[in-house]
Amino acid sequence: MGIAIGRENCYNPGRCMRHSRVILYRKDRAASALTPSAKTQREDRDMRKYLLSAALVVVTLAVTLSSAQPPAFAQAARSADPIFGKWMMDQTKSVNNRRGDHATFPTQHVRILAPESDGLRNTLANSPTSAPEYSYSAKFDGKDHPDPRFPGKDQTLAHWHIAPDVIVRLQKTDGKTSEWVIYTVSSDGKMFTSISWAPSNPELQDVQVFTRGN
Repeated sequence: MGIAIGRENCYNPGRCMRHSRVILYRKDRAASALTPSAKTQREDRDMRKYLLSAALVVVTLAVTLSSAQPPAFAQAARSADPIFGKWMMDQTKSVNNRRGDHATFPTQHVRILAPESDGLRNTLANSPTSAPEYSYSAKFDGKDHPDPRFPGKDQTLAHWHIAPDVIVRLQKTDGKTSEWVIYTVSSDGKMFTSISWAPSNPELQDVQVFTRGN
């Protein structure tokens, strides 16, 4: 399987992601002349580029999984996997830029991911004290299933658990891809990140950062 990053074809996704990160964070002499504010803006842009690059690699893998035999790639859902648990939003690090306005979140969202049968239960509340906005179960089979959040609507969800710390979700509306979502966890298991975007504007992303709750 080859993955295109920029103009370079890559046949080792892990190496490509590391190489992309090196490129994105490469320092040169000109950087030292930037003001602190300009440096911060540049670092923010570089981080967004890196997140998008990493996201595209994972999505390419997910698409490949969807056309392969599920048992060859499926990850069994285990309660010990670091991605499962209760997650509290860090509003200072989260931003919804799906409309290009870098909107902040007025309330602290709470997400709970729990293993359930051969998939997961995904629960989201808009604040620690509010009732869940939704709570649905899904299988990690990479197949399109009716979206339980919107009964009667021509919308489906497909899920992949491609690693203990990665879950990918594909949403289709009227049979066409309308949203990609990637859930990841930091190497120390303390930070959870949700990145979502519409395929029509992949550069406009909703980035939600969470820390592990009790």
